[in-house]
Amino acid sequence: MTTPPDLVLSCRPEFTAALVDECRDRHRGAGRFDVLAPGLVGGTGLDPATLPECMFERQRLVRPMLVPEQRLKPIDDETTRQLLGPIATEHPLWTFHAMAGESDEEEDAAATSFIKRAEGIANTLMRQGRKIAPDIEKRFRPPHRLKPGGLVIQLLMTRDGLWASREAIDSMLNPRPGGISRMRFDPLAPSRSYLKMEEALERMPEMPVAGEHVIDLGAAPGGWTFSFYKRGGHVLAVDHGPMKLPEHQPGWGTVEHRRENGITFAAPADWPTVDWLVGDMLIAPGVALGLLRRWLESGRARRIICNIKLPQEHAYAAVAPVETLLQRHTEYQYVIKQLYHDRREVTVMAWRTA
Repeated sequence: MTTPPDLVLSCRPEFTAALVDECRDRHRGAGRFDVLAPGLVGGTGLDPATLPECMFERQRLVRPMLVPEQRLKPIDDETTRQLLGPIATEHPLWTFHAMAGESDEEEDAAATSFIKRAEGIANTLMRQGRKIAPDIEKRFRPPHRLKPGGLVIQLLMTRDGLWASREAIDSMLNPRPGGISRMRFDPLAPSRSYLKMEEALERMPEMPVAGEHVIDLGAAPGGWTFSFYKRGGHVLAVDHGPMKLPEHQPGWGTVEHRRENGITFAAPADWPTVDWLVGDMLIAPGVALGLLRRWLESGRARRIICNIKLPQEHAYAAVAPVETLLQRHTEYQYVIKQLYHDRREVTVMAWRTA
């Protein structure tokens, strides 16, 4: 791209093409979207505020600047002033988010190297910024302690250089660095799929409470069931496979294992309302669409969380019919998101409002 982008979006590298397809579909105007690198999409010729949050988007940098590699060795005073901007002149509280372009997996050595490099640049800005604003270090807050009204310098390191932007933390899609929500694993959980459910619950308007009725489709070995079980829920765990839940503890709910097909399973007659319908099954997107349609039309589920497994190609095209279905059911609000703990899937989160 020869024109600086108005917007840079990050995503998992394998969903770069899907994010481009989604951006073009959602922003049906004069804007242009191009791949900057694996996991990075740039938008040009648009007002960033007109592009709604995308399902494959992890974080966005608004009106960013690209500092090429040659200007980072070393960082001179002029570059420092450009990167700090109002943080040096208007004296707000501030922080920085160090991010890796092209990959963000914890086990990826390149990602670790990129993040350390971005952190080093942030430390340089802090040190050189004292020449401009002596109180800059006193106004710095760790990312998790920055309150509304503070500014965030996003530093996204790539092979081509540093993408940088300044955002008000109040306006960010996700106030965590890189838009990454890492959940803490419970050692009692039977599988790491538990993390996916915990991340999804964080995005719901309400958390599960004791006494609620839950149906978990494709439950084995029990990662999603465990999230509700330990909160006091009454769970019907539907799966032909074995469950591996820990022994019951005080304050936990109940679990009944039904060895049935999750695709055709229907709620018991004495459960006229299901507080939570959740499902994580290895089924084709079209099958998942039909299953979701059946439960939406029944109106029996107050809240729904389910995963849609994605094909190797045309991921956005595979999930777009799911969003079309949800748009028709105006009695539900919804979010579809490729969560940090997801793999080749997106998570549908819907809740009944009428």
